[in-house]
Amino acid sequence: MSKKSNKISVNKLESTMQNNVVSIPMAGYEDIEIVVRRVLPLRDVMQFVEDVVSSCVDRDTGSYIPEVQAFATRACVLTQYANFTLPKDSEKQYDLVYNTSAFHQVMDVIDRAQYDEVLYSINERIKHEVAMMESSMAAQIADITAKLDHFVETSEAMFGSVSDKDMSALIHGLANGGRLDEKKIVDAVMDARRQENAAEHEDPVVSSDGEVITLRKKKG
Repeated sequence: MSKKSNKISVNKLESTMQNNVVSIPMAGYEDIEIVVRRVLPLRDVMQFVEDVVSSCVDRDTGSYIPEVQAFATRACVLTQYANFTLPKDSEKQYDLVYNTSAFHQVMDVIDRAQYDEVLYSINERIKHEVAMMESSMAAQIADITAKLDHFVETSEAMFGSVSDKDMSALIHGLANGGRLDEKKIVDAVMDARRQENAAEHEDPVVSSDGEVITLRKKKG
């Protein structure tokens, strides 16, 4: 019977952990000390991913700006892995990220395996966000199409028996009625039909001098 292996305790595993914080001088500037964390804790990884995704994906407009992704990633390397503070002005921030040795010095120290996982997570989140936006846009288009179809069907039912005279009165009523809505269309159609029915119930009468006049028929 084989001997049962002993499990390694948490304390023993913790004793093998390497020092996670490293201090290095800024290249060419010995008085500037860069403090770098080799590995980020989970909460900072999640913040890193969120910061990059939100900088290049606009959920309100449904747009994705890939050229911002690389810049935002570099900026987060400096602020999350190291002790750099960057200005809010994007132009100045861009210059500091790309025109100093800071990014490359930090990259020489950090755990590349974790960094690659962070990049993978960013790309997957962006794919998800873009897919969600496309799905939302497709749903909105489908909703608009359905409403248009319903409007066409309703219009055909309403106007199927409308005469040219009714239609002329309808257009005139809508032109003077301001905002267009379904109730206003119905009211205009009924108005036109009432006018046409009233005209149909008027009897032409010729006066003694040959002039044509009309008399409305009495009900009943």
